[in-house]
Amino acid sequence: MLDTIPPEVLGLIAYHISIDTLQPPTSILQSSKQLNETLSPQSNPNLYAKIFKDTFDISAATRRCTSPLTARKLTDELELRTRALGRLKRRVKDGKVGGVEERDLWVIYILLIEHGTSLASSCG
Repeated sequence: MLDTIPPEVLGLIAYHISIDTLQPPTSILQSSKQLNETLSPQSNPNLYAKIFKDTFDISAATRRCTSPLTARKLTDELELRTRALGRLKRRVKDGKVGGVEERDLWVIYILLIEHGTSLASSCG
């Protein structure tokens, strides 16, 4: 049934699921191979770039980058940030914050510089 919905509508559904949870729209991606191919980050980087732009401040990233920020670059950055935040959230929940990897610390550091205290309220 979801296979009959136009890709643009599926993209909007996936967008709203992702923007609310700051997680990929896994439930839709896993529902069928065709939907996965339509909505995956590899085949639909514009969707994930929009999620990035509407979730994070891109002005800082624009200043730091020497080349244009493409949809692919924003998608990659979204994946990097959401994975780092997810790992940190799990460690906090488990009470094992001391073992956070250096790469995740750098991601979190950049996020805090870009967003300050507003990051904590938007990711909790």
